[in-house]
Amino acid sequence: MDGEAREVGRYLASIALEARFRGVPIRRGLILSGGEPTVTVVGNGRGGRTTEMCVGFALSVRGIDGVSMISMATDGIDGNMDAAGCVADGT
Repeated sequence: MDGEAREVGRYLASIALEARFRGVPIRRGLILSGGEPTVTVVGNGRGGRTTEMCVGFALSVRGIDGVSMISMATDGIDGNMDAAGCVADGT
């Protein structure tokens, strides 16, 4: 997948929510995605693509149980952080 990381997170959330509530495209399971999303940097925040993607996902599934995301950076860092990824859900 490519595009703005926050929007990619929202898109993946929409797929996960369809699966959670309607069984489409899968009733239960895992959605695996790969790609190189981008981040438009504004201000002095911390993080990078994986963090920004998780933020978009988390905001889209806020308050909904049973839907989560794991995002990992293959180079071992996420923007200006030492983290190599993040986990997000509706909480």
